[in-house]
Amino acid sequence: MTASDGAGSAAGSRDRPPTLDDPVAIAGMRLRNRLYRAPLLECAGTGDDAVGRLTDDDAVAAGERLADAGFDAVVPVRTSVFWDMSVVRGEFPTSAWRDPELRDGFRAAFESLPRAAAVAVGNWVESLAYGREPGWNRDLCRRVRNRIDAPVLCEGGLRERSQLDDALARDAGLVGVARPVYSEPELPTRLLGERVDPGVRAVCADCNNCAVAQAAGESGVCRTPSVLRTAGELRRHGAYDRPDAAESSDGDDP
Repeated sequence: MTASDGAGSAAGSRDRPPTLDDPVAIAGMRLRNRLYRAPLLECAGTGDDAVGRLTDDDAVAAGERLADAGFDAVVPVRTSVFWDMSVVRGEFPTSAWRDPELRDGFRAAFESLPRAAAVAVGNWVESLAYGREPGWNRDLCRRVRNRIDAPVLCEGGLRERSQLDDALARDAGLVGVARPVYSEPELPTRLLGERVDPGVRAVCADCNNCAVAQAAGESGVCRTPSVLRTAGELRRHGAYDRPDAAESSDGDDP
């Protein structure tokens, strides 16, 4: 569900409750419910059906309708319908855009290198325009959570244990951390647990070199050497070792 830079009313007859088999109407567009195959809503509008901009109020209304339709959870986010920096935010991914090994992928993704260059310029401008505050969707998540019974998941820029705790306490029932796992697959071991320092944070630098490479068809992996070196140092010092596993091994019979 997006506020856009997203939202709406449930499809289906008013004389019965909506079901998971009904399409969902958002801002006047009927969208197929693809809950069983992928958690995606495909939006497209032309002519009289086109939507210029969807507000936070639209997103809250969409959350209510999706919950009424039986969705297990919602993830409110502010973004646009274009491939831009409004989702990932953070630094402009200079290294990835200049990587010669990604050039063919960019050509295929954007249909030509000049068009890829235009997208890169747009990304640079957007990297200056979009703020990078941690959890930039938190206030929207809070509004949706206050109106529906279904779980609300908050994602977007959460990197520190204290940020996760605060978002869970105030804004959502679930929180998500995605790109940082590229450099730290065992990140939950460092961030979760009762005795974790609130200041512990992911090593992800939000440089977005991983994200733009995926537009070229590459796998989601960290591509920033300095970040990978930091994760490697933490690994060598046992930061990803599970305390419960160590205690279990200590209790094993010889």
